[in-house]
Amino acid sequence: VAMALELHVTGKPDAVGATKCLAAAAAAGKHALRLVPADVGRIPLSLTPALRVEGSFIFGANAVARYLAAHTKGLRSADLDVDAWLWTEARLSGAAKGSAEAIAALSELDAAVAGGKTALVGSGLSLADLVVVPTAQAALAAFEDATQFAAARAYVAAVAATAPFKAAAAAVASDLAACGAPELDASVLSGSVLDTLTELFGAALAAAFPALGGGAMKTGGMVVANPNPKFLHHYQCNMGMPAFKELKKAGADVASPRAVSEALVAALPRNAVVARCEVAGPGFINVFLSPAYLAARVEHVLRAGVSGPKVTPVKVAIDYSSPNIAKEMHVGHLRSTIIGDTIARVLEFCGHEVVRINHVGDWGTQFGMLIAHLKDAYPDFESNPPNIADLTAFYKAAKVRFDAEEDFKKRAHSEVVALQAGDATNVRLWKLICAISEAMFRDVYRKLGIDERLEVCGESFYNPMLAGVCEELEKRGLAEESDGALVLKVEGHSVPLMVRKSDGGFGYDSTDLAAIRYRIHELGCKWLIYVVDAGQSLHFDLVFKGAQRAGWYSAESARVDHVAFGVVQSKDAETGKVTKFKTRSGETVRLVDLLDEAKTRAAAGLRERAAEGKSNLDDSKVEHAAEVLGYGGVKYFDLRRDRESNYVFEYDAMLTADGNTAVYMNYAHARVASIFRKMAEGEGEGGAAGGAG
Repeated sequence: VAMALELHVTGKPDAVGATKCLAAAAAAGKHALRLVPADVGRIPLSLTPALRVEGSFIFGANAVARYLAAHTKGLRSADLDVDAWLWTEARLSGAAKGSAEAIAALSELDAAVAGGKTALVGSGLSLADLVVVPTAQAALAAFEDATQFAAARAYVAAVAATAPFKAAAAAVASDLAACGAPELDASVLSGSVLDTLTELFGAALAAAFPALGGGAMKTGGMVVANPNPKFLHHYQCNMGMPAFKELKKAGADVASPRAVSEALVAALPRNAVVARCEVAGPGFINVFLSPAYLAARVEHVLRAGVSGPKVTPVKVAIDYSSPNIAKEMHVGHLRSTIIGDTIARVLEFCGHEVVRINHVGDWGTQFGMLIAHLKDAYPDFESNPPNIADLTAFYKAAKVRFDAEEDFKKRAHSEVVALQAGDATNVRLWKLICAISEAMFRDVYRKLGIDERLEVCGESFYNPMLAGVCEELEKRGLAEESDGALVLKVEGHSVPLMVRKSDGGFGYDSTDLAAIRYRIHELGCKWLIYVVDAGQSLHFDLVFKGAQRAGWYSAESARVDHVAFGVVQSKDAETGKVTKFKTRSGETVRLVDLLDEAKTRAAAGLRERAAEGKSNLDDSKVEHAAEVLGYGGVKYFDLRRDRESNYVFEYDAMLTADGNTAVYMNYAHARVASIFRKMAEGEGEGGAAGGAG
């Protein structure tokens, strides 16, 4: 009885392999063998061609030819002479065209068929001929001299003219090209892998279970990256179980989630992305990407750069860093600055319009104290503008006087009243103090590589808006009097927002309400992000809900997020106790000191490596390299931590050359650069690891 068999072919069509299989089938005379595109859901690309027999597969051209020959009477397939020629064919197949190895194998064949022989084993066609002839035919094409290997050429021509090989050649000519893998187009090279896989499995769902196709069952989020790195697959499709539930609801006769997943794999469209799938456990589909696709995608990235995801671009305002004027940035500002800058870069890369906002603390009663002290310390400030080199010391001196001298305290109050009233002299001094602070901030931002487009827009910017906010909330009956203050109650909170204090002044609540209104209605932002420590979560929940109650935005009109983060801690070397990061005297650590210490330690490490002969970095370049490693080490150490958790600040962990650190990555990059440099110089890859900076 003739068997209808399928030879699955994909990847780059293999004419040699297909010819072996088709000729073997034709020689048998009982098998209707047709070429079909490989079932990519089941067959690894590297194992095709593959013969499908009663639901099972036989992988590899020689194995398929042996199977078919074994089921054919009179065709020798299983003896030592046949196996010897299969070994010769393997050597020839693995040799480069025209190479010494190919010449040796063809010479062996040429000698064996001298005298006009048309069979390698015995007097008739055998498995040896079925396997050797297609490979020899391809190998001989590399030699232009027709007299070379004349006997082998005559043998190959004679066997290729037999009926089995003519039938195989005709099938290869008509059907093989159509079985090749689909072309890798730009959409699958630059688009999201998750989106591509979701689309493929969505198509499989519609093909296998039409009732669930066309959006009847949501497929978003059902394909995920491999959640467990100990497994080798790349992605996982979890569509089987929810599809099973939907099918059962509809009364469909399906056996199990696993059976549904197997049907999805069988229905997966031909594509150039998926190499194979495995159904695991109750119905998880493990997806292995095609090596050819991965290689092409890497090449595309190297040539065209990384492409952002498909998004609907919106205007985004990101509020981050936000230090206080007249005070040094401290370690508490580290995380907001780094995380905020990173979010801004990522969203901009994705195609959004990003507004970077530095909401500095540049207003308040402390400025009366600073202005009063400045006038005393620099009485000729009008003609000789003061050069305040250490603003922190200046602030501390003013604070000491404010706490100890009653007269000074009264003067400070008068000065802030004059500032708020717009006194020209006080406004000029206030701007001077702000300018000195901003210069210090910029130095820290330079060290951390923060985008220069971070724009200062402090509390004072919103001062002209505060009265209007109060008036609007009062007129609409949303704000109410409470002990002389104006408050806005928020559902779910017992503590209201303080819109205006009982003394008529304004605080953080007022400013943040005005800011959220301005950013949405005046700047036109559809997404607001506040990168502030987790300790401010209650405050921002109140502000966001208060703004929603005021009708300034809704969940549909704008997105507002508080990106909270944990605090930076230190561990006592003696007790091991973990506390907030402070100096030995209990003061907050200056961020600039922390960064400079990282640079100093990195420089020491670089010089030590140079002294030990492990680096050829010139001493004149140590300064720059230490900045890269020191500042980068601090920055990367922070970014790789869980954002919402606290972490212990450890120089040794940040600056080690081992493990997941910026230093290790820089050394790895230097080694790669060294390889390219040595290749350009004609030295090859030898000793590439040495000489890395």
